Amino acid sequence: MKMRHLITGLFVSALALGACEDPDELIMSGSENMQTLTVKGRLVSDENVEYDAVVDETSGVITVQVPYYISDTEAIQGDLTAMKVRASLPYGTRFEPGLSGIHDLAAGIERTLVSDVDGSRKHYTINATYVKSDQAFATRVSLADTPNAVVSIKEPETDGGTGMITVYKTSSSIDGALKAATITVSPWATIECSAMNEDGTIDLSEFPDVVVVSQDG
Repeated sequence: MKMRHLITGLFVSALALGACEDPDELIMSGSENMQTLTVKGRLVSDENVEYDAVVDETSGVITVQVPYYISDTEAIQGDLTAMKVRASLPYGTRFEPGLSGIHDLAAGIERTLVSDVDGSRKHYTINATYVKSDQAFATRVSLADTPNAVVSIKEPETDGGTGMITVYKTSSSIDGALKAATITVSPWATIECSAMNEDGTIDLSEFPDVVVVSQDG
């Protein structure tokens, strides 16, 4: 989902999955009501973080969604050629061959889901792809030389909606500080604003519209 949020208007106020025997294998559901296949993947370089996969039953393609950059501050990509996979399977089914081991999900692996209940077999391709972030939020606003400025941020209620930044005028110094505000946004999002200064700060004294654009546009 793409998100492009507009933060408009500035008010300057006078107000003071079940148990798993092997983490690299699969999770067998003990419930006959369990009929959903879910898959998660992990990078070998960081096994503490799991990424969800999209399961397309029509095409038989399972795609693990790995963030485009796995760091919030540096342009670092995960190695899709060295990943581990685990799955929660419908009752009475198993993958052939199993999922244990390290896999190249950039190239993809082939697996067959076999039902011990009715003998049915379904072929799947499991791969991974980089997904750009859809987050487009203003997370912090700070004013030059005013570390204790009182600021509130109201995020848009809907995708593509309009939010609000409110700076409370707790002292006369706020007026000057508004001319060099720093807006921190979601990782890898960018800011578009006509009142942006050369150093990247924003002149909020002009009550500008600020557009936060997510990594995926």
